[in-house]
Amino acid sequence: MKIALMSGAYVNAGDFLIEHRCKELLEKLLRADVTICRRDESYDSRTDELNSFDGIVFGGGPLLQNIYPGKMPFVTRLEEIKVPVYILGCGWKGRRIPEKDDFSDYRFSADMERFIRFVSGQGGIGCRDWYTFRMLRGKGFDHEVMTGCPAWYDLDRIENLELKEKYGKYFFRDDMTIGISDPAMPWNQGRLPELVRILERNFPGAALKVFFHRGISESQQKNMQRLAGKNERISYVDLSGSCRDFALYNDCFFHIGFRVHAHIYNLSQGNISVLINEDARGNGVNHALGLENIDCGQKESGLRRMNEAQFERILMNYLEYVKESDFLQYRRAYFSMRETYKSMEQFVSHMV
Repeated sequence: MKIALMSGAYVNAGDFLIEHRCKELLEKLLRADVTICRRDESYDSRTDELNSFDGIVFGGGPLLQNIYPGKMPFVTRLEEIKVPVYILGCGWKGRRIPEKDDFSDYRFSADMERFIRFVSGQGGIGCRDWYTFRMLRGKGFDHEVMTGCPAWYDLDRIENLELKEKYGKYFFRDDMTIGISDPAMPWNQGRLPELVRILERNFPGAALKVFFHRGISESQQKNMQRLAGKNERISYVDLSGSCRDFALYNDCFFHIGFRVHAHIYNLSQGNISVLINEDARGNGVNHALGLENIDCGQKESGLRRMNEAQFERILMNYLEYVKESDFLQYRRAYFSMRETYKSMEQFVSHMV
């Protein structure tokens, strides 16, 4: 069986993680021969090539926004595609969850709705969270399934996923390394030095490693050098261009930061992860898994700006709760991931 995987991985390490884990799911559950195709290219002159596959899968990301045919050209004449088309673990894109989950103001262009209805009728749509599921259902779609994001699933771990033994009774250790993921949104760049200072104050013996998921600009390098000063325990790493170095997060005792796929990767390993939400993607995954939502409160998200002292109080109160509750939310999250994997398994297994 041959599958074309339409991937949105170009620079961001999180997109490469989605691509990698989509490919693994298709290879394991369908025994498919998977070809990676970029979804920012037009295939109008290559429909014969697409029709030579047994199926076409659009893998993950905030796909359900008005990107067809602009950022995602695919083919203009959808009726020329004669093989089943699926969307796997996709989501909507919003700054914040609408009040009372009312998505009536979230509108698709005529072209985007045509694309979604085409996929819904041809194959099916796997949703990465319940907000996405309810948004589609509210707009009259009825071939969607809650599968979770493909990046949730490390196939070597998922069936037995649980909290790693390293946490034991003691969450905070003097010799630990804390992994910090960088903000995705430009208006939140000032939050990174705040977060580093907060962790320096509260964990003076810890090493702090900052992970940049989309690369490091010259100005970011200078900022990191100023931030580190003479503190040799502060370092940084560039993850962009692949998902290979996600494994470096496993050398950290826990993760805290802004990148949704840093959060997802660490959860998939049984690591403790604290996501600071920048938009509704983080709300969606935490809502689906029963984890605390911590919003950083910036103007673009419609949330009130908090100062560093408020930011510190929220984060440290949550970390204290995590320890005192014996990681209850995380044990529940791993259970949810294991159970939702059954839906993902069924969805993929019934493709083509």
